Amino acid sequence: MFNWDLFNWGWQQLQQQLAPQRILGGREDIRGPYCIAVTATAPYTVKRICLTIEHIVPAARLLDLDVYTAYGQRIGRVEIGAPFLSVVSAARQ
Repeated sequence: MFNWDLFNWGWQQLQQQLAPQRILGGREDIRGPYCIAVTATAPYTVKRICLTIEHIVPAARLLDLDVYTAYGQRIGRVEIGAPFLSVVSAARQ
């Protein structure tokens, strides 16, 4: 069973910082809840915002905030020059 509090908190953070123009869908599967949203903000900027959200509180590192361009290219930590951070190493900080 997934705790919806963390998901809802993360979603509120995204809405405050990005103001998504359109929600394409959302539901829950075996991995937990998810939502797909569209924004006019540049993908690299969106990823930086997502990384900031993931570091606000330790539990937020459990969120998986993926960013894709309009062409389906995934924008990850490497693409924006951020270091890789595993959950294990994050817990030790």
